[in-house]
Amino acid sequence: MDAKFPFGLTFDDVLLEPRASAVLPSESVLETKLSDLLKTAKNKGEIIVTFLALLELIKQRIFVADQEALFADVLIRKKEPSEDK
Repeated sequence: MDAKFPFGLTFDDVLLEPRASAVLPSESVLETKLSDLLKTAKNKGEIIVTFLALLELIKQRIFVADQEALFADVLIRKKEPSEDK
């Protein structure tokens, strides 16, 4: 575990550790597929943490997730200010 983060949360056999991240500039265009985002994960824990972080960003209305059809890949993109209702 990193010395900067003195704790970790456990859930069954998965250890969740806080991780630092860089903040993206507000002008950046960000769009990806969920499958592309998860394919770089090295283990089950990284998949869970990535998915939970994504859910939180969608809840905070920073990102939007769209799916064109049942079982189609989920497209994740940065929410535009014009999309606020």
